[in-house]
Amino acid sequence: MPPQLVTVASFNMPHQAHLAKSRLEAAEIPVFIRDEHLISINNLYSPALGGVKVQVPATHLKEAQEILNSAPVIELSDEEALSATLQEEPGPRPAISIECPQCGSEGFAEELIYPVERFINGLLLGLPYLWIGRPLHCRACRHTFRAQ
Repeated sequence: MPPQLVTVASFNMPHQAHLAKSRLEAAEIPVFIRDEHLISINNLYSPALGGVKVQVPATHLKEAQEILNSAPVIELSDEEALSATLQEEPGPRPAISIECPQCGSEGFAEELIYPVERFINGLLLGLPYLWIGRPLHCRACRHTFRAQ
């Protein structure tokens, strides 16, 4: 007779249930995930079904609850805790600057040239012009150029 399965936790998304499953499997507890595929097809079913359920045999219930409750909680909005966890130095990242080759100004605007031709070629070929960047228009000297 197969063991009776008990739900230890339920999650809104299948990837969250798989993270819990991997923690329990690391402790050598047999784990089963229920309603994973149905919720993967349509996420709106999650509240109606009670989420993706992580189930274990009834004999391992207490041990599984202890393992899942002992998980460290990291708030991603807290930048200090996150940077301490990742062992990185917080600070601004350098921005990419594009200068006009004619006057050296950094003020520019993107131009959309030939929108109809791009659309028609995208329909006929099935591929848009991804490899051709939009030309840039310098606001100071009105020079048109492409970023390199």
